[in-house]
Amino acid sequence: MVKAYAYGRVSHRDQIAQDDSIPAQESRTKGYFDFKLAPEGVEWGSFEADQVAVSAYRKPFCKRVAGMRLLAKLQPGDHIIFDKIDRVWRSIADFVDLVRQFKSDNITVHFVNLRGASVQMDTPMGDFVISLMVLLAELESATTSSRIKEFQCKARTEGRWTGNAKAPLGTTIVGEKRNKTRRLVWDYAGIALMNEVIELMDVRGMNFHQIADKLEAEICTARGVAFQKSAFRKRTIDRDTVEARYHRGKLIQKVGTETDPNTVCFTKNRKYESLKVLKA
Repeated sequence: MVKAYAYGRVSHRDQIAQDDSIPAQESRTKGYFDFKLAPEGVEWGSFEADQVAVSAYRKPFCKRVAGMRLLAKLQPGDHIIFDKIDRVWRSIADFVDLVRQFKSDNITVHFVNLRGASVQMDTPMGDFVISLMVLLAELESATTSSRIKEFQCKARTEGRWTGNAKAPLGTTIVGEKRNKTRRLVWDYAGIALMNEVIELMDVRGMNFHQIADKLEAEICTARGVAFQKSAFRKRTIDRDTVEARYHRGKLIQKVGTETDPNTVCFTKNRKYESLKVLKA
């Protein structure tokens, strides 16, 4: 039995309360199915949605949780429904790869709203129009990303912090966002702990586990409680905490606390982290 599936996605939290919310996308795609495909004898499969905000510009469809789940369900001859193009693609490379896979499996792609009209990818003109819209969506995302980076760079060189509510490790936030006085200052108590970790590691030759035990024991002593070296006991400082402070402390030493932290770009991912001083 030929089935139809639908997909939904939001890229940021604001869309949850707007007309692009997941329930709104589900309602429109299901309505399209009832009007267009159900009369043709197509059976409804399911609506799959990424429940957390995910960027279509940065994350290909086949690597999204709901995307992988949906691709596993699709069978040759099935249909897939999207509310809008930018819900599935904001990258022409991702578009080309996924369309090639859909065509090889004879999957028919439908869009509920393509600039006010519904379109399906089974004609040369439909393919052309959708390809053009994906190019425009990619251009829009790239332009927006560039403008945001320029704004953040300008704000930081002016001594203002425009990042998240959580301050980067080694800093703290002062001031308020609403009157544009929100800025970063160095967390000297935290940096002192980083320097202690560095000394214990580099000078005394202790490993991260040993340092974590030593610092945790000191905290317990200050609180007047007995230190228990147990993996099942909630600890204030563990191995990962010590390792994070060691590496961040090393980077802060290179940058220097005489540098305004608002002019520093804090970059971190699974492979590496870096601190780069931005130029005015």
